[in-house]
Amino acid sequence: MKKWLVGLVCVGMMATAALGQVASLPTSHSGPWTNEFLPVGWVNGLGSGNDYANYDGVGGGAARFDNTGETLTIHFDSAPGEVSYWIRANTLSGAYVFKVEESADDATWTDVVAYNGSGIPTTAAPVTNALLNASRHVRFNYVTKVSGNVGIDGVLITAGSTDFLVSFDKAEGFKVTEGTSDAIVATALNGTEPYGYGWSSTLDGAHYSAVADTFTILATAPAGSYSATVVATDDAAQSASNTINFSVETAYAIAIAPPTNGTVTTSPENQALAGETVAITATPGDGYRVASIAVVDDAMNPVAVVGNAFTMPAAAVTVTVTFEPYEAPDQLIDFETVTGFNSYAPGTSTVSGVLMAHSGALRGTSVSDPKNGAASARIRYLSTNVGFIATAEALAQPITKINFLYADYGSDNTTTFKVQVSADGASWQDVGAAAYDPDGATLLEGTIDSIPANMTYFQFLALGGEADRVCIDDIGLWFGAASFGVTFDQPEGFQIEQGTGDVITATAANGTEPYGYSWSSSLDGAYYSALDNVFTILATAPLGDYSAQVVATDATAAAVTNTINFSVTAPVVQYGIAIVTNAPENGTVTTTPATEAAEGATVTVSATPVGGYAVQSIAVVDEAMNPVTVTGNAFTMPASAVTVTVTFQEVVASGALIISQYYEGAGFDKWIEIYNPGSSTVDLAAGGYRLGTWNNTAREGWKTNGTPTLTVVLSNSLAPGATYLISTATASNPTYAVAQQTANLQFNGDDSVAIFTGTPFESANVVDAFGLTANTAVDKSFVRKDTVTAGIAADFNAADWDEFTLAQVEEAGETTNERLGYHSTGAPVFGVSFDKTSGFTVEQGTSDAITATAANGTAPYDYVWTSSLGEGDRTAVGNVFTILATAPLGDYSATVVATDASDPVQSVTNSLNFSVVAPATKYAITIVTNAPENGTVTTTPATEAEAGQTVTVNAVPAGGYRVASLVVNGGAVAVTGNTFTMPAEPAAVTVTFEVYDAPGVLIDFETNTTLSTSAYTAGTSLVNNVSFAHQRVLRGNLANDRVHGVYAGRFYPQGGTSAVLATTAAFAEPITKISLWHANYGTDNGTTFKVQVSPDGATWEDVGAAIDPESTTLTEVVLETVPANATYLQIVSVSGTTRINIDDIGLWFGTPAFSVSVNRTNGFTVAQGASDAITATAMNGTAPYGYSWTSTLGEGYRTAVDNVFTILATAPAGDYTATVTATDDAAQTASNTVSFTVLAGGGGEIWQIGDGGQGSAMFYTTSNQNVVIVLPTNYLLTAVYGTDSSPAGLNNLGQGLGSTLTQGVDYDWNPATRTISILSGVTNRRVLRIGATPE
Repeated sequence: MKKWLVGLVCVGMMATAALGQVASLPTSHSGPWTNEFLPVGWVNGLGSGNDYANYDGVGGGAARFDNTGETLTIHFDSAPGEVSYWIRANTLSGAYVFKVEESADDATWTDVVAYNGSGIPTTAAPVTNALLNASRHVRFNYVTKVSGNVGIDGVLITAGSTDFLVSFDKAEGFKVTEGTSDAIVATALNGTEPYGYGWSSTLDGAHYSAVADTFTILATAPAGSYSATVVATDDAAQSASNTINFSVETAYAIAIAPPTNGTVTTSPENQALAGETVAITATPGDGYRVASIAVVDDAMNPVAVVGNAFTMPAAAVTVTVTFEPYEAPDQLIDFETVTGFNSYAPGTSTVSGVLMAHSGALRGTSVSDPKNGAASARIRYLSTNVGFIATAEALAQPITKINFLYADYGSDNTTTFKVQVSADGASWQDVGAAAYDPDGATLLEGTIDSIPANMTYFQFLALGGEADRVCIDDIGLWFGAASFGVTFDQPEGFQIEQGTGDVITATAANGTEPYGYSWSSSLDGAYYSALDNVFTILATAPLGDYSAQVVATDATAAAVTNTINFSVTAPVVQYGIAIVTNAPENGTVTTTPATEAAEGATVTVSATPVGGYAVQSIAVVDEAMNPVTVTGNAFTMPASAVTVTVTFQEVVASGALIISQYYEGAGFDKWIEIYNPGSSTVDLAAGGYRLGTWNNTAREGWKTNGTPTLTVVLSNSLAPGATYLISTATASNPTYAVAQQTANLQFNGDDSVAIFTGTPFESANVVDAFGLTANTAVDKSFVRKDTVTAGIAADFNAADWDEFTLAQVEEAGETTNERLGYHSTGAPVFGVSFDKTSGFTVEQGTSDAITATAANGTAPYDYVWTSSLGEGDRTAVGNVFTILATAPLGDYSATVVATDASDPVQSVTNSLNFSVVAPATKYAITIVTNAPENGTVTTTPATEAEAGQTVTVNAVPAGGYRVASLVVNGGAVAVTGNTFTMPAEPAAVTVTFEVYDAPGVLIDFETNTTLSTSAYTAGTSLVNNVSFAHQRVLRGNLANDRVHGVYAGRFYPQGGTSAVLATTAAFAEPITKISLWHANYGTDNGTTFKVQVSPDGATWEDVGAAIDPESTTLTEVVLETVPANATYLQIVSVSGTTRINIDDIGLWFGTPAFSVSVNRTNGFTVAQGASDAITATAMNGTAPYGYSWTSTLGEGYRTAVDNVFTILATAPAGDYTATVTATDDAAQTASNTVSFTVLAGGGGEIWQIGDGGQGSAMFYTTSNQNVVIVLPTNYLLTAVYGTDSSPAGLNNLGQGLGSTLTQGVDYDWNPATRTISILSGVTNRRVLRIGATPE
């Protein structure tokens, strides 16, 4: 029933009022702001609820409005007086709109006050606004968010007068634009109808008219301040008057300076009143962007512009927008679309399509993260973990320009950063400013136009400011062609201490090897040596600043120069570091640096307690015993020796905490709930508590001191009887759950989880465990029984746990143990509950029943009912209370008293409210089918429904048929899945059935499946009980996955690795037909795939052409021409690096037919002057077999003996076919044809791209053999890469890092024949990779 109640709330505020859920005035609230704490009649439409500090000093914190459309609505039952509240702006900027609104009917809303881009104080302050007497609803509404949030607290609505009175529909002091008309409508209240109205005004009578309750200000009214007074009378001769002030104001013109290279508009468009907010919309033309926006009044005084808005002065204005040329980057990294990148932990993530390495950095989306859009990169500096983001693999072309936005995070202001580039991802060079220093939370722009040649990596690196953060956004990259260049392995301006010496190594690239190097230096030649590419600074070098210059030359005599500066500096004084511990046996202590450090150096203390102990304190003093400040586990070295003292303390004994709930959902929905069953607070950090997981085959490692797959250091404290939730950062289900800590949890139902203390991990320090030995917890939640109050170090024991479905957890009551975030122990309490929710409705003329259920007492139970509904309109028998169809309209309650059979007798009372409401208008539902004999169709509801009600269509096809289409009212009503929303008219439901041959095997990814839902790990898994080998494939069910049902296969080729799903065992019969559904994942686009079959699981043949999903709607493909005797299936990506979904793979089977196959693929090639052979194999007939051959190759150039067709070395160049006809002993015949090409030139082996025997795209040759490679038709050559055959070379080429070969030197390319001729004799051509693109 909870699910029903949630659905009811979503219908809207009107439903709340209709159910009698309205407040009596006065009504007030000061937090918390989640629905369970709100008074009757208050409805939370907020995303975050409580968030900000307490403004009014009462109740919980302030309500947080942090997204467009968030609301807080109060419904009340009588005339209001005023609404008062505390309000605060939290980093608001731009043309935001926040309103306080009122309504008489919960449908038409008018402004009480509108904050349009200004007016909300940055320090919380109280505000009071008058309300109209006719209003019965007040709403706080964040209409438009640009940046920042609004806090509201201490809301009070006072009661208005119940005396006869008259109110207006306009706010006091409203404004009318001169030259326009407007009207005031008066409403009399609390009298005896009918009402009469009489008007007077300080506005001259020539400029207004008054008819009944309406006072109209005419367009002729002059500028000025006026009032209007109404006297209302009722039928009992009562009278009441009211006065409203208004002003007719001059509107001032808005002019727009004619723009070039773009368009400019304003809202309002041509004029505005003084004080009104004006929004500017500037749209650049192609190749341009907005450079500046300026506004001046008619006296040329500047008007402040905030974002794209300004406040209209009492003067005409001119808006000038300047557009500047803008070259869009070749690559924009805007952090809007990412995979991972959600914690400061080291790792790699795909960011805006680029693989990025990162540590101490994450994707920031909070209000404190300055950003252009929804997210930016947040980089943190710690002396123990310097934050950075960097490309994890080489970009396709060298970088020629970098542009980016940067700002401080929140109020942080000490961290700077620098930008570096690299040619190899190992040696980095600074570019741009030596240090970029953000100036607050306003995004600044940085542009670096000078980039060294051939740089294909970049990184942003934090420089200082302990624990402070910076934000980086919109990194634009421009690319150019690689050129001959030379780089150094030392950074620019590096330093060496006098007496130590150092070396600089130069590396030339992108020229023609071999390379030569010559050196010169401002350092005297007596103090350095130079040999080939290595420049050595000797230990005898004197103090000073120097430079070294290298000139590199290649085999074509091309030359390139590079210079690096360095300094020889005086040795820095080092001061000693001594270490003391209170009990060395309880832990170890080291420092970095280890024994001494220079003044100003950051020293990190690494204190590692043994099991059962934790670090209590770290103290540092200098040699004069003056304390040195320790921040975290680091300090700054003074100009003195220091002593580091670390104190260890024993931690709370095992068993003080328990794992109270384990939740394993789809995707990233992973939760662990920890509970404190004790009587004192547990300090998780001081106690050294950690959560560990042991994954897959290591799941039992927690018993044998095995290192955890993942360790989460727990923080905060846990009070007695409280819970602590840990989840992944992106967990979205259950929808109500809020984590106290997030981590990269990756358990999938077959992994163990344990709480332990101390480090390194020891099994003896396990506090509690959810210890699995098999795959038993997939898509389930396990809850600790309320009788368990101490942890265990043993395998999962079902007797200690209750099992729940994920749906049950989602629907769990707020005080039930299966609800994440709630747990209790002890004996259950006698109680009585209902099967209905309070506030349910019954239509007049129908009956309904309430069933009460007593529990946790001594059976049998007795029930006694009372109700505010009249006795003649209800019955009560046992635990069932029935509302009869005769019940009149109205709001009622029912109360039950339940007693049990214990001695003494226990009793408990419960009540709920309900309403008998007028029947809603219902519209007829009719059903039409094209062939009723081919299936049945029903709807729920069956024959009629209210407008807005959800109607479910239940279409059940007969055997051999399926639903082809479902249409309502000829397509005028939208159908989603098998449901539609009932229109305010009759609905005709038309279902068409079509013939359908059900597949012998359906792969729908739903059941009997072990394929991961979160990792693209290569391996073998069951999918619908069929064994598949897979790589870069998982089972997806996120919002962006296109699925039939719950899951679909998600294919994600990356880094040169194709996405593959292939059966590992032969089907019992050959495959005769294949169907599948495909779509792009989310907004991804560009990946194609093909379907292949095989008779043996080794030799694969395409079924049809490559398939390109072109939309995000699942589309069916049916492949009816399948090669004979195919008993294996494979789906493999062909091109692209984006994600696609494939679902409902259907396979049909049949008896093997007599056939003949050949051992060569269509289009294979033979070098002129070389011979080759085709071997045919007959199968599935009655042996012996006979073979006969024909060919378009002349007879003198071929021979055919039995099943072997030989192409002779004398064959001329050209395209040919060979056809074999096989016969068996039962006189059956079968034919097959293969095409081939004899290539002119000859002299070496010839390979065809796509030939499975040669590995598809990578080829191996030897140093004494020519190779000819043929590109597929309609492809053009883009590059040839090569490397040697060493393991390192193979690995480099596999990652796209091989050397680029030179046309005319290393290979020849003939576009006419699409052939690449690789020349022999060079080591770096032994392993090749070919790059080609479609024409």
